[in-house]
Order: sequence, then structure tokens, then C-alpha cells
Amino acid sequence: MPVSPALPAVSVQALRARVKRPAVLVLQAATLLALVGGTVGWGLTEKTVQLSVDGQVREVSLHGDTVSDVLDEAGLEVGEHDLLAPSVDTAVTEGATVALRRGRELRLVVDGVERSVWVTAASVAEALDQIGLGDRRAFLSASRSRSIGLEGLSLEVRLPKDVDILVDGKVKEI
Repeated sequence: MPVSPALPAVSVQALRARVKRPAVLVLQAATLLALVGGTVGWGLTEKTVQLSVDGQVREVSLHGDTVSDVLDEAGLEVGEHDLLAPSVDTAVTEGATVALRRGRELRLVVDGVERSVWVTAASVAEALDQIGLGDRRAFLSASRSRSIGLEGLSLEVRLPKDVDILVDGKVKEI
């Protein structure tokens, strides 16, 4: 019968250490894989959306799913006189476009009558078109190209009038 060579003496502690080492390595590898996978997964959920605020377009990157999330990421709130498209609860996808037009108060005196209206226009001409006073012959107290800030604008408007004149017994309309 052959004699087996003598096995080196190994302590129980050394054996446990050798067994634990692969377990620790497997645990560390699993943790690293989870971190890398989670980071990659998180990165894959990011989307870029075009946000137009009063005609000024910028890109917003976010991990959210709705227009509300886009606005939160951009630090914007929608006021009661603002116009938002699409609505806050609409889902957004990569490359989507969200448009916000902020409301501005236009304090008008039209032919001597005061009134206040809210518009989402950025200029006097656009505002007058929105409220149906876009007649180019109207006299205005401000340039049509003047911008309207978020604080609003006061404006006097005098609309052209038709006048009948009697000349040599004949009525002439001007």
C-alpha cells in the first residue's frame, strides 16, 4: 500500500480565512456590479426635453416623467394667467417640447375707457392682436415693437373712427 505524503498542518482559522476570502470577493464583486448597474440604469432613465419659455428655448435634462417634472427641474412655476402646453400631467419622452407663455397684465385705456386684460404676448403688437385691437391705424402711447415685461404695461389706445362730413350738400365718409 502506497504511503501518502504528509499533509501540511493547517489551522482551522487559516481554513476559515481561505473559505471566507472567496465569499468576501464575491460579495464585493456583487456590490460593485450593483453600483455600476444602478448608475448605468439611472443614466439610461435621463431624458432631454426642449423647454420654450416665452419663445426662448433651452434644453432641460431630467429623470422625471411628466411636464411637471420638467418645470420642477427648470425651477419654474405656472401662474393662473400662464399658458402651458402640454398640460402638467402629460408624460414626456426624449426630445419632447414643452412651451410656457407667461401671463402679463395689460392695463388699457381704449378711447377713454379703462380696462385690464391678461395676455401671453411678449410685445405690444402681439398683445393687441390677441385681444382684437390689432388695427394698424390705431394710435398707441407705446411702440408696437415694445416688449411687455412680466410686470405688465399700461397703454393708451385710440381707434380710428369713421366720420361723415357734409360738403356742398353731399355727405362724404372719411
